[in-house]
Amino acid sequence: GYNPCKGVLDRFPTPCCLETGCESQDPLYCQFLGGVPQPLGTTLKECLANCVVATERSSWGRIKQKYD
Repeated sequence: GYNPCKGVLDRFPTPCCLETGCESQDPLYCQFLGGVPQPLGTTLKECLANCVVATERSSWGRIKQKYD
């Protein structure tokens, strides 16, 4: 299929481990979003259990500066 916002879509979307959790996505679009595509056949529940997203250490002051 084709989605004008996402481009050509894979016919077999797989769970995508994103910073916000897991959602069903085209594997290439998942990588574009900065996520990690899960193996074909993985359920969203399994994805959530195995989803590890790199984090960055920060201080409260640094976070506050973004909104000042």
